[in-house]
Amino acid sequence: MTLTQLALVAGAATVMAGWCLRRAMQFGPATVATTYRRLYSTRSPVPDSATGSRWDRSFARLGTRLAASDVGQRIEARRRYAFRAGGVSVPLLATRIVSAAVVGFVAGLVLVLVPTMTGVAVPWPIVAIAPFGVAVLMGWYQLSSVVAVADRRYRSFRAGVAAYVQLVAVCMTTRRSMTEAISYAAEVGTGPAFETIAAAVHAAPQMGIRVWEALDSVGVEYDCRELQDLASSVGHVARIGVGVETTVIAVATRMRQVALDDMQRSADRQTSTMFGPTLLFVAGVVAFLGYPLIVRVFDAFSTTS
Repeated sequence: MTLTQLALVAGAATVMAGWCLRRAMQFGPATVATTYRRLYSTRSPVPDSATGSRWDRSFARLGTRLAASDVGQRIEARRRYAFRAGGVSVPLLATRIVSAAVVGFVAGLVLVLVPTMTGVAVPWPIVAIAPFGVAVLMGWYQLSSVVAVADRRYRSFRAGVAAYVQLVAVCMTTRRSMTEAISYAAEVGTGPAFETIAAAVHAAPQMGIRVWEALDSVGVEYDCRELQDLASSVGHVARIGVGVETTVIAVATRMRQVALDDMQRSADRQTSTMFGPTLLFVAGVVAFLGYPLIVRVFDAFSTTS
């Protein structure tokens, strides 16, 4: 094989691997245009696993099977609320992992075949292990990246809920009723948490439920105990007529303290992770500055002897 042919093969393999990697790393909720087409299209709606190319359908079916396995069920049980806040489902995650693993296998196969085609001898253990090792690494990276994004979005959602409860406590000091404070606090805030709470509060009259019941449903859906406590307190106000200001302020104070504790733990964790790099940096600086002195000392001993 000539150098031109080898360059063409390597370029085509690189472009194909890049395209597959881009498709494998894309995840998240569907766009507004896609949702609009699905809702108002004249064709009959079809499930996601039946759309796209043949490879997409195969990956979707395999991802659905993996999501239904015991490993998929355990992942869903551990990360249910984080995936819900991040807009990620377990079948989608499994599909992305399968796609990334296939891309990694192809990339590893190309990496070991290209040197072989050029005449470079590659040991057979590397030829046998490299594609599978790259596939496992790509699948693990896809899983860790999606879980990290979902956890970050869930932490942001919880921070938004804490801000909402504190805003409700502030609104109650402006002579507003409890229902008005709940609605007003949901309207003035921004972010996923405020949008979710505002949608639930505004849809409560059309659904025939009370405002605090909508808050309680959001708290149950996203595992936010503070929203459930707030909804329970508002329900007591409506049924019994007791004061709720103290309870709301206590809930807001507790959430603020929990957020501060989380920030302190995160700061301590980051400080501890920097100990190793800092120690290596100091050791490198000491070795760099002390190397000439050590050389001179050894030279002095060698000349005297």
